[in-house]
Amino acid sequence: MVVMALVALSVAWMPAQGQATAATPVALAEAPAASAAPDLAASSPAAAAAPASPAPDCRGVTDRANAADLKAATAQAQKAPPDAQAQHFRDAIALWSQAVAQCEGRARERAQRNLADTTQASAVVNELLDAGPQCAASHKDATSLQDLARQASAERRWGDAARLYRKAENLWDAAAERCTGAQQDLALARRDQSETDGHNAEYCAPVFDRAREQTQKLRAGAAGMDEAQKKSGSLLAETLWREALPRCRGAAQELARNNANALARERGSPWVATVDPAAPPLPGLPPPPTPPAATVVVVAGTAAAGASGAKGDAKVSAASVGASAGRAAAPAALAGGTAAAITATAATTAAMAADATAAAPAASGGGLFGSLLAAVTPTAVVEAVKSATSDAPIAAQAQPAEFVSGSTRFTGQFITDAGGATYSGRGQVRWANGDSYDGTLVKGQRHGSGKLVWASGQQYDGLWVNDVPQGKGRMRFANGNQYDGEIGSGLPHGQGRMLYATGDTYTGQFQRGGPQGRGEYVWKNGQSYNGEWQNESPQGQGTLRFANGDVYDGQVQGGVAQGTGRMTFASGDVHTGLFVGGVADGAGRYAWKNGDVFVGPFKAGRKEGKGTLTWANGDSWEGLFKDDAQVGEGELTRKH
Repeated sequence: MVVMALVALSVAWMPAQGQATAATPVALAEAPAASAAPDLAASSPAAAAAPASPAPDCRGVTDRANAADLKAATAQAQKAPPDAQAQHFRDAIALWSQAVAQCEGRARERAQRNLADTTQASAVVNELLDAGPQCAASHKDATSLQDLARQASAERRWGDAARLYRKAENLWDAAAERCTGAQQDLALARRDQSETDGHNAEYCAPVFDRAREQTQKLRAGAAGMDEAQKKSGSLLAETLWREALPRCRGAAQELARNNANALARERGSPWVATVDPAAPPLPGLPPPPTPPAATVVVVAGTAAAGASGAKGDAKVSAASVGASAGRAAAPAALAGGTAAAITATAATTAAMAADATAAAPAASGGGLFGSLLAAVTPTAVVEAVKSATSDAPIAAQAQPAEFVSGSTRFTGQFITDAGGATYSGRGQVRWANGDSYDGTLVKGQRHGSGKLVWASGQQYDGLWVNDVPQGKGRMRFANGNQYDGEIGSGLPHGQGRMLYATGDTYTGQFQRGGPQGRGEYVWKNGQSYNGEWQNESPQGQGTLRFANGDVYDGQVQGGVAQGTGRMTFASGDVHTGLFVGGVADGAGRYAWKNGDVFVGPFKAGRKEGKGTLTWANGDSWEGLFKDDAQVGEGELTRKH
């Protein structure tokens, strides 16, 4: 489930700069509501204390406004009663208004921006006051439980964390029933966040932790291991990450998937499930529930776009495939899959991501987690843009070429829609978190053509339908991957081309962000696969072309020759028959370029069993073969 919260999240395990979206400040509900705010200028002690004449200079009033802002922010951080917070904000608004009147040039522009930001923060607190004491009390209780759950998660008390998150989820449900407007939207968003965090604490975190520990152990001891030990350790770590996949949700699942795929890429051989018999079982770990289908969540009247890095980390890596009768094994195909849709994360997932960073192997595009975490951070949420001056319905009217609504800045040709709740037009919209959109808005939603650029560097340029990327467009992901083609519900869907940061490319059909149908994957080194894809993996009939000139045509499973096929070697030799795990295994026919032919059984790429070897001159020998060589007696037949 994609959860796009309209409030800054106080996440215990992530740095403060990674915890907040652009819309609202952190602490909202800590005390019963107060009465409606009186006139700002009349109620402000700072304003009352200011001398009528002479007027304070620009620098002086700016310093006082900054000090008032600091008091308001401190009151929020310390979760002061809402009425006390509101008073601090009124003081700051009065002083910034004075600064706008007293200052000129750049100083005046700064004062205007600060006034807009402080006014928006004040509106949130005033809204909480107006919501009533029951709403405020519910928010306070739910926030307290959620904080306790985060603390338990930080201490890795996963059972306690799961129970506390479930209780917090129930309290946020109660808050949603008692609140209205933005406070209700906030409660619903935090309820969904608590649900995801609770699921990951109960089902995902213990397995995720074990996979992380095994990967760290592999990294730390790699220097003293031989190749067999490294391979065994890598297979064990990949198995643990894949065990975590069905248990995790959101970004935690994505991190597990990409860790598994990175190990496969680094190892260069297909994955075989491997267990450590000496490892103690995880006590009392319940089976994971069936994961819910992905959704697009509507927040404050607008749909959060699902384009944020969805399946943008798809990578397929070369493993080893060989198919020969006594020949060198041919390098081959595919190990790994396509990353699932990256969603906004909450505290539990963030903690596991931070811990896993140290264990992650290097990957293309700036490190495995370096590319993911930027996309995981909650991205652009289109705010429900409301009139800053009145709640009364108003007629549609033109706006200045540049104006600010809340913390959102508009540049271009926009009108206020009838009712005053949204804007329509074309131009650039910039949010306080650094995201920007250049294109068409229809009633507050991106609709038509437009380009959205996230602060992380990720971007989408193309067609939009009701705030969701839909049609044709171009995606540029923060990890360096680039996609051009058809888009459906914010994901690559239809015909398109993905250029990976590694230099690899995939051209073909996509479904919900990953290869599905027919397509061609070309590695930077010239190796390629052209054929059928199922579940984001080469599966079905296809052609593998290796960098050394070998070509395989036939059945493929998981990117490896599996079933009936034909391998044509660069030397001119040809093997036709059954393949298992990328090598000849079963009945087959191997024809050398010089005209010699062997017909018979193969095992692990070598002649094994009763077969017939026919030389180019027509002579033949029928008998037993073992480990690719003739053994025992046989029947020699001369052509003449």
